[in-house]
Amino acid sequence: MSPLRVLPRRDRRPLPRRLGLLGAALVALMALGCTQERVPPPDDWIPPAEVSPLEPYEPMPNDDHAPQGAIPIEEVAKYPLPGTAIPGAFRFSEDGRWLTYLHSPDRSLTRQLYVEPVDGSAPATVMFSPPEGGATEDNLSPEEKLQRERRRERALGVTSYAWARTGSRVLVPLRGDLWVQDGPGAEPRKVVDTEDAPALDPMLSRDGQHLAWVQDAELYTVPVAGGEPQQLTSGARGTGKTHGLAEYIAQEEMGRHRGFWWSHDAERLAYVEVDETHIPIYRIAHQGRDDPHSHEDHGYPFAGEANAKVRLGVVPRAGGPTVWMDLGLDGQDVGDDLYLARVGWLPDGTLTAQLEDRAQSRLDLVRFDPRTGARTLLLSERSEVWINLHSMFEPLEHGAGALEGGFVWAS
Repeated sequence: MSPLRVLPRRDRRPLPRRLGLLGAALVALMALGCTQERVPPPDDWIPPAEVSPLEPYEPMPNDDHAPQGAIPIEEVAKYPLPGTAIPGAFRFSEDGRWLTYLHSPDRSLTRQLYVEPVDGSAPATVMFSPPEGGATEDNLSPEEKLQRERRRERALGVTSYAWARTGSRVLVPLRGDLWVQDGPGAEPRKVVDTEDAPALDPMLSRDGQHLAWVQDAELYTVPVAGGEPQQLTSGARGTGKTHGLAEYIAQEEMGRHRGFWWSHDAERLAYVEVDETHIPIYRIAHQGRDDPHSHEDHGYPFAGEANAKVRLGVVPRAGGPTVWMDLGLDGQDVGDDLYLARVGWLPDGTLTAQLEDRAQSRLDLVRFDPRTGARTLLLSERSEVWINLHSMFEPLEHGAGALEGGFVWAS
């Protein structure tokens, strides 16, 4: 589209005749309105009282709700907002003895990890304080900042943590590195020390013995007890593809922020391959920066245009080739018109996924054999408008009696 150009006065075209007539009519109407007589007010009309200038508020005696003074503008505009600096991210340890949460004692954005016994036998104490300083807006990588935007995260310091499903091990990601702590009172250990590229989306296996993460577009794992990290995937780095990271639409529109998942026995990992190489680059200029050429480029999936191509694969924790799952609808490959909405493992070692068509009027819940990629349709839903995604799929684990091996589903 050509830029807007203001014509010099000598080049301006005369108004079309119909526009001139319209202008004349408007002038006539305005003149008519100015000469029309005023309509007298109704008999019961009460004139408004004279407004006097505002007087300073003077509280009544014994008024407990009276303001104590003007609220500074800094209080209104600062983050966290007044009244919102409260503890969050509550978690219980697997044995039910400990409660952990993130809290800022000075009511700022910088949070620490606190712990207290559930029985109330001791006060809350700091369980993990960043040994090398916590996350700030200045020491986060561009990849971490993008993930924070997707999650609407503004907090600094310790921003996330996770308990292992069994045992007392806690994972704390910090400034691209990964720390673990074996319960309250133990010394934190840095398990993954990154340099050029941060460790993204880390996750402990259910038993807490292994750790997986994404670094520079590839999936890695390492024993928590110690050892060399092992790269499980290849072929994505530097190509416009990623292994193990959720695509933009999954994060923004479907609420799926994860791109890989541990099996229950920690022997396999399912992960997504995201291909954006066919999506045109959209440039975002960093206005206000000292460098006028500062910008960032992203493959942005505009409405009605191409989406990212997504594949779902399974790779052994010990390493080996990837087995790709059959994500087609009705036996056909629908390419980038498929949404991979949810992924999870069942207790029997099979993999499940929720697949949607691009119109979001069809959802298939399918189960995969991770050894072959073959699929079995568990249920299918249709809607004349759209299907609302949810997280109310709950597999029934061991000990569920006659229902063991089944699942709970909301519809």
